Amino acid sequence: MLHKRLFLLPALLLVLGCASQKTTVDVASPPATSAEETTPPLHPHRAYRASRPLDMKIQHTKLYLKPDFKKAWMYGTAYLTVTPHFYHSNELVLDAKGFVIERVELVGDDFFKPLPYTYDDLQLNIKLDHMYAAGTPIEILIQYIAKPNERQNIGGSAAIQSDKGLYFINGDSSDSFKPIQMWTQGETESNSCWHPTIDAPNQKTSQEIYITVDSAFVTLSNGELVYSTDNGDGTRTDYWSQKLAHAPYLTMLAVGDFAVQKETWRGKEVSYYVEPEFGPYAKDIYPNTVPMLEFFSEQLGVPYPWDKYAQISVRDYVSGAMENTGAVIFGEWAQRTPREMLDGNAESTVAHELFHHWFGDLVTCESWSNLSINESFATYGSYLWDEHRYGQMEADQGLYGNLQGYLNESKRKQVDLVRFYYDDKEQMFDSHSYAKGSRILHMLRKEVGDKAFFASLKLFLTRHAHEAVEVHQLRLAFEEVTGRDLNWFFNQWFFASGHPILDIDYGYDTETGEVTVRMKQQPSGPDAPLYRLPMLVDIYTGDSKTTHPVVFMDEEHTFRFKSERPVLVNADAQKMLLCDKRENKTDQDFITQFRRAPLFLDQYEALLALRSKRSDATAKAVFDDALQHEFWYFRSFAIEQFNHAGWEKDQAYLAKLAKIAASDEKSDVRAAAFNKLAKARSDKFEAAFRAGVEQDSSFRVVAAALKALSNTQPDTAVLLACALEPYRAMAVPIAELYAMYGDVFLADFFERNFETKPLFTKIRLIQQYSALAQRLEDDMFTHQVIKFIDDAYAQNKNRFFTRVVNTEKTKLQEMLGIHEN
Repeated sequence: MLHKRLFLLPALLLVLGCASQKTTVDVASPPATSAEETTPPLHPHRAYRASRPLDMKIQHTKLYLKPDFKKAWMYGTAYLTVTPHFYHSNELVLDAKGFVIERVELVGDDFFKPLPYTYDDLQLNIKLDHMYAAGTPIEILIQYIAKPNERQNIGGSAAIQSDKGLYFINGDSSDSFKPIQMWTQGETESNSCWHPTIDAPNQKTSQEIYITVDSAFVTLSNGELVYSTDNGDGTRTDYWSQKLAHAPYLTMLAVGDFAVQKETWRGKEVSYYVEPEFGPYAKDIYPNTVPMLEFFSEQLGVPYPWDKYAQISVRDYVSGAMENTGAVIFGEWAQRTPREMLDGNAESTVAHELFHHWFGDLVTCESWSNLSINESFATYGSYLWDEHRYGQMEADQGLYGNLQGYLNESKRKQVDLVRFYYDDKEQMFDSHSYAKGSRILHMLRKEVGDKAFFASLKLFLTRHAHEAVEVHQLRLAFEEVTGRDLNWFFNQWFFASGHPILDIDYGYDTETGEVTVRMKQQPSGPDAPLYRLPMLVDIYTGDSKTTHPVVFMDEEHTFRFKSERPVLVNADAQKMLLCDKRENKTDQDFITQFRRAPLFLDQYEALLALRSKRSDATAKAVFDDALQHEFWYFRSFAIEQFNHAGWEKDQAYLAKLAKIAASDEKSDVRAAAFNKLAKARSDKFEAAFRAGVEQDSSFRVVAAALKALSNTQPDTAVLLACALEPYRAMAVPIAELYAMYGDVFLADFFERNFETKPLFTKIRLIQQYSALAQRLEDDMFTHQVIKFIDDAYAQNKNRFFTRVVNTEKTKLQEMLGIHEN
């Protein structure tokens, strides 16, 4: 596009202007950075987000740690082995946020020498005793106290809610419903909140951690637990060692009361940490971990490289999960009983975080601008696992979800996948880096073929193991394997924003006997390029199909193919393009597409197009077939999305729904059937609803049946709900039912359950408690609910929670005529 060509002109003038100057570089000190390097002409008012300069490299990190849970402090002594990268240096700058610095010393073979330093609460600037040459190892001791709760200006993002780094959970034992725990969250640059380091993704360090805790606690960190020492005073020191280097943000610690299950894979320990009540089924909480280790190792041609693989769930976690090397942290959401796992588990997240151990941990993005090396691959790792374990239909459904996630985000922002201009690095953790990136990798796989795709990944991983890289190095690996120039692909997908908007018209020229496919493309935004789009076009005639490869790279082009009159023409036959598209297919085309085209998106697009045809008998026949589809999603979609004319009185159809509600193997489908039956508002199915509440093993189905029953028998539904209160998975459905049909005597349910539930369940409980008060319009009760909300706010300082609390409190105050200044 034009702006890219314009960008080359100032750079060329700069080169020409400097051509006659002779420059001498002294390796004793780094050269000054020019204004052009920090603020290129493309974005004159925004800083270029360069990789952190490698003035010093951390080679090894050794930490002696002792947490104080009541004070929420970490007492630490760090031994850091660093070396100048290229230029001579007599200065070491470390990230160290919110510390009290007690000692800084140079460590020799037989001496400790104090070193002068300055500290501004964010960085520790150490003056070394003399100028050190590149490659010279220097060992520095820092004794400190980390006080994460006392830090100022704690931030966060939508993906990672806080950057406090170190978290003490219930350290003062004030909450009888919550365990005492301590855990860390390093990404993006928060591990420097509990130990000094150079907190950048392009650093790589091996590590040792000695952690002293109460003897009753379990600890987890990266690497292997080499030994534990009983200190004789009620404490124990665990020694964790990881010899292979990784980025500082991947260092982790967790301390608490955990049950552990262990097994062995290829001689390596695989362990599963959960709270004690979930101990008997810890392995099931992180499903198929060992098969995934085997599959990814074989598929990539690079065996899992780390010492062990552990997974742990912690309370009040600030994200979903985190790929700390060999020691993945999950939020408490992952912990479920066997019955709760019937409705879903953490499998997709397990795959995502495990795939990170190749893409993110073994090979790491050198800057957050190159985050797609980490997150795009991890997201696609879940696709690869689903494809391997559950088939292409299941995998493609998830990939379509990624496409929709990106397209929804693209309505409010369109940025380069690899982008060097952003206001905050946390903005990189968006649907571009995750969802769009996974779709781009899928297109790259289709472009080069499976064999070349995985051979290229193997080359990339082996060549750059334990290195920090940028996306260009990924391109070079693919080019070396395939022998093709792939700049065109990477430039339009990784280094440009937006996506193509396609308009596709199909026709048939009877005079020439040719199928015509006319394509138009327009960019989704002003910075999007004109795309080169290789694809397949399938032509269906009678009982046969022919496939034609084409490359669409113009604003408009008509492709012509010799053929008898087709029954269906299907562009992008692999359904792999990342695009927004319109096609002029008829209803009959979509019916044929549903019945003959094989892929998830083929059939899903057909159902989407036909779902509004309420009075069309052929459309109804398609949805009747979808009710029997082997893929559960289409059975559920057919129930939820298609309402043929007069369906509420169609007794044969309702009976079919009742049968599905009672017997379908997938809980999502059974729940959908109960929800649909509820909309019919027929008293003929009350027995079926009651059976669903009392007999179905799935809580999702129980909730749907309970809601359906409440439409005609609310008192019975409330009575049955009371018996379900002990099941934590039913807290929100019961709250919704009580809010709609309950009275003030059910207030105890909301207040009692609130104490024991995770954050997002607390939010839903607050919303439904408020809804109950609004429905009852009892002033005294409303004041009670407002007081409860105030108390809840005082105990839960979370910005998402605060937003909900303020919204609900305002509603209730307005109902009472209270207006706060």
